[in-house]
Amino acid sequence: MKTYSCLTYISDWKLLEKVYAEINRMEDLNRSDTLQAIELDTETEEYFNLRDFLRDLHIDFKERRRNEWSYEELKSCWYMLMHSANYYGYPQPENQFHSICYNEKIACPVCGNGAPQIEPFRLKKVPAVSTGKRYGVMFVNWVLEPIIPTELSVILNDAGLSGMEYWPVLKASGTSVWEEWVQLFIKNVLPPMSEETIFRKVETIEEIEDPWIREMLSTTEYMSWCDCGKLGLQPPTKVYYRQDDLQMFCDFNKTKEWVGGGRTTWQEIIISSKAYCLMREYCNNIDFMFEPIFFR
Repeated sequence: MKTYSCLTYISDWKLLEKVYAEINRMEDLNRSDTLQAIELDTETEEYFNLRDFLRDLHIDFKERRRNEWSYEELKSCWYMLMHSANYYGYPQPENQFHSICYNEKIACPVCGNGAPQIEPFRLKKVPAVSTGKRYGVMFVNWVLEPIIPTELSVILNDAGLSGMEYWPVLKASGTSVWEEWVQLFIKNVLPPMSEETIFRKVETIEEIEDPWIREMLSTTEYMSWCDCGKLGLQPPTKVYYRQDDLQMFCDFNKTKEWVGGGRTTWQEIIISSKAYCLMREYCNNIDFMFEPIFFR
């Protein structure tokens, strides 16, 4: 396992140039966006140099850490989280897709979260086949639902995996289908996590770290705090389940809990080792997307 630190929310242009120059990565500087994240292995000299550099300048920065597990570690665990790490496209039409694709009658009347999807998503275009070979799984922006190459869905289906269906991805008009990709529609919802799983709840907009999201939410009429449990839970550092609940697991699952500190919230995806190994055979560049969960 390796640990990576993500240094974020540095929004001053001159400072950004100094930061990237300090770690000799000026080519990675995204000059179209001052809100950037720099992820470094915490065991490297590069990480320590940058951290000390920012501290010496008395710069206020945020540091988030994530663990990256090896293939050997992942294939030996029973189940693992599948994080939404690769994003593509926006559901269409952008200002109406929710009422088309979701049953809003079941959503929380205050925050609007929790509506089940009832219709396929529409996209203006889909990733290239080469992208599917490289990344395997993409997540649609805003809804954070996975789409996979059709040929990968055939592999998973032939293996008899459980807990999901394959929904078509429609073209923007809604009258025809993108043949190369399908939505991995996950049906099985797990029981609540064990009480050992620790969540931190964001109670106010001011607690949201990302300044762009904080500013956006502070001016929108759609942000309301409620008690439905589907708004404001930060993803836990470690996920625990009871061993007695193992019989409730399929190869693909969604958590009962909804997480997300901002306006968008989602159910985490948990998959089996068998599903992971099949997906990795199709595309071996996906280890960074997964994290073991634990049973007590």
